[in-house]
Amino acid sequence: MKALLQNYSRIAQESSGALALSLMESLVLVVFSRKLKAGHLEGVDLVFVWVVLAITAVALAFSACSIWQTIWKGNNPEWSKVVMLCLYLPVYAGVIFSGLITGGVILNY
Repeated sequence: MKALLQNYSRIAQESSGALALSLMESLVLVVFSRKLKAGHLEGVDLVFVWVVLAITAVALAFSACSIWQTIWKGNNPEWSKVVMLCLYLPVYAGVIFSGLITGGVILNY
């Protein structure tokens, strides 16, 4: 049990940056999807919004992969890694949803 708690602490410490980035990325997704939904974009502006949305989606995937890699590195047993994945997957989803909800509430989305 002590090793499991130490592993949890290590993962929390190493993945905190990726979680913070995920929150900011989800806010960017809300803002730019709102701009896209407004429909007043043409030409370069429309392309810019789509490029930002694509880059942000890729960045969210990179953040998820970073957390996945943090969980799976080390000499811990497989069951311990699966437990950590089950604990951190809801955390990651919660961070993204809280960013989306916060951005949506602020923008009256």
